[in-house]
Amino acid sequence: MNRENQVKDFLFNNTQDVLMAQEELEKIQKLEPKIGQADIELLYKLYNKSIEKRSFQTPVGLEFMLKVKKILDNNPNTPGEVVPIPLYTTFDLTTRREQEAIQKRQQFMVKKKQDDAKKLKTSIIINVILGLMVIAMFFIASTGKNPNILNYENAIINKYAEWEEELRERENRVIQYENEYGIEHGSSLSEEP
Repeated sequence: MNRENQVKDFLFNNTQDVLMAQEELEKIQKLEPKIGQADIELLYKLYNKSIEKRSFQTPVGLEFMLKVKKILDNNPNTPGEVVPIPLYTTFDLTTRREQEAIQKRQQFMVKKKQDDAKKLKTSIIINVILGLMVIAMFFIASTGKNPNILNYENAIINKYAEWEEELRERENRVIQYENEYGIEHGSSLSEEP
């Protein structure tokens, strides 16, 4: 057994528990000299406050709490009921396994929520980009010179107007040519029947 993990009469399995027990031992060493001189009412408040705040959870701290509890139990002037010392650990392996399973499920759910949040964020970013692309396509289509679904009617009207203008110019040249050479000319396109 590793004696480095020993605090008072207790041998702990890991360093974290050792550190916790050492912190509790320091608190105890500060409080213990005052216990004998303390007013029973003050001791009662200290006991209840320690339970409420879970100040002592390791066997080292629980041993101290038991000592204070016995003093309170044996004193007839104790101002109220001395509550039992709660234990914050599980000794039954099946319950411990159930707790581990619950913790694993909770960790899985937290991870799943984080993954879902990432997926949602990615989806929103992609949708915003696609929306901007659609807006850009409409802008290009509406301001572009090539005919497209948005401006095809104007493009066709403009094209026919150009052809009509061209035909009139040709007709005028033909009429001018005919007049110049004295040729009788037929009806023009611009005349109405």
